[in-house]
Amino acid sequence: MELSTKIRKVLAALIAAGALIVPSAAIAAPVDMTSDHVALRAYQRYFSGLVSQAPAWRRDGDAFVASISGSCPNVLAAVNLLPASSVNKGAVTSFGEEIGADLGAVANVSSRVPLGNMAKTLSGLRWSSHQTSEQIKRFLAATRKLVRLAPSDVCADARVLAASNAQVTPPGTLRFLATVGRVSSAARAGGSAFETILARFQTAADRPVIDGINRLKHRLTSALRAFATAEVGKVLSALGLSA
Repeated sequence: MELSTKIRKVLAALIAAGALIVPSAAIAAPVDMTSDHVALRAYQRYFSGLVSQAPAWRRDGDAFVASISGSCPNVLAAVNLLPASSVNKGAVTSFGEEIGADLGAVANVSSRVPLGNMAKTLSGLRWSSHQTSEQIKRFLAATRKLVRLAPSDVCADARVLAASNAQVTPPGTLRFLATVGRVSSAARAGGSAFETILARFQTAADRPVIDGINRLKHRLTSALRAFATAEVGKVLSALGLSA
């Protein structure tokens, strides 16, 4: 099996899993219900802003591909022809995950403005509990770290992979994936805590907004998968991994 086929399978699995970012109300103080009402709408605008950035993903994705074509064109062309039995599966899998994480970082650049707009709204809200305010601050801080995460030096890592005939996972790949894992986990935990807060204080009147958020989430997931699927082929081709 060619190297490109193995990497494509890794990336296809990541895309399918979405690896490339509401229960009922509880008794709450009036200030919590008022703030929750505003926060839900800010959250809806945030996802609407993310969905609207799809053209920017493609622009930034093409710029990322162009940077690879300019810095290390066809760097893995020779390795691409090696039989499956002669390559290190772990090394190839990790490199494929690096490419997927890079595309996620590229897409996240355009998330900064919608996130900043939501943060302005959330930062001005009052809550009855200091813990609630702190959880929202942690959510925003963790999400900021995620959207500010830069892509890896994929060319440097591809050269290491090529030099080892796909036997060794590049150290840069391992460091990058460790950072992505740590930052992504924190962002997911922060998002989960924030959505728990929203769910705790929501009312029946908020149902249309919640439904709207869920629809936007679905659209965002579909759009990101389409973006990643389209860009994967371009990245692999630039690296010399065309089928």
